[in-house]
Amino acid sequence: MSSWHSQLCERLTTLLHLLRVVFEVVRHGALHARPVTTCSCPAGTYSCIHDIACKLLQALHLPRLHISLSPRRERLHSHLWDCKATSGVAFTANTKSRSRTSRCAPLFVSYQTHLAFPLLENAMQAWLWQKDLVAERCSGHQPAEDTLLLLQHPPVYTLGAGSTTDHLRFDPASPPHPLYRTERGGEVTYHGPGQLVLYPIMNLKMHVQDLHWYLRSLEEVVIRALESVSGLKGERIKGCTGVWVNSEKVAAVGVRAQKWVTYHGVAVNVTTDLQPFQTIVPCGISSRGVTSVKQLAVHEGASDKELIHEYQFGLLDAFAEVFNVELVHSKLL
Repeated sequence: MSSWHSQLCERLTTLLHLLRVVFEVVRHGALHARPVTTCSCPAGTYSCIHDIACKLLQALHLPRLHISLSPRRERLHSHLWDCKATSGVAFTANTKSRSRTSRCAPLFVSYQTHLAFPLLENAMQAWLWQKDLVAERCSGHQPAEDTLLLLQHPPVYTLGAGSTTDHLRFDPASPPHPLYRTERGGEVTYHGPGQLVLYPIMNLKMHVQDLHWYLRSLEEVVIRALESVSGLKGERIKGCTGVWVNSEKVAAVGVRAQKWVTYHGVAVNVTTDLQPFQTIVPCGISSRGVTSVKQLAVHEGASDKELIHEYQFGLLDAFAEVFNVELVHSKLL
């Protein structure tokens, strides 16, 4: 390679690092004490810069640059892109030994994801997966790792264990979409394409034996993902479980635990069609509406596929941070 090619390549690399610094300053008002190269920022921002740089380098016949994300997100990026066209991907590793009262050492979590490509064909499949995983862990032969499912459902309504049918605006005998009663807490909700659902199967004895802590932690995962990917300020509302933006619900939370092993989880409206929510009183709260990231119009020009892709990263990264775990590839269910 000629000297001017080398110099240009070095200058482009320097420019990219400077752009990362600028992004960090704009986002936080100042640089963090930690190195900028390890900060967790929206993958889409770096991807955009990366694509521009790669086109320049291609035109100049220079080597392709690789912009490093945070190490955790870079690993997830590799797995998700390699497997995105399959029916599912999975991540696994053994749990690191740690005291039950310690929250410092990271746990490994088996991460199993059924992505948007394609959707689950049967709305009951994820429910059956969860029940099998919980039964396995409660049988006395519990695996060393926890499990996290990430998926999208086909259109379906679900009722909580104690839900009333009073919040249905249709005849339960003839629902517009399949209707099921599950073991989770909470009232009726809707799941469908464009909504990312996290189902953690976690032994809280290895984390914190407190369901209130667990619920708030799931909310925190969504709050961090909204801020990281979209710059949105997710909020909690006193007395209401879930995450809200501008007083409208963007994420619903409903969980169950058996012998401190959790299942069910949190559903985030990314590009969800909100019309099916009109035929129910979502979560039994009639005084507040439901929204989605797409409806909030913070990503003008982005396709549904791009938004789903970005929020896969954002939710996984936030989950790993909040629960102090590492997500690694494992076999499919």
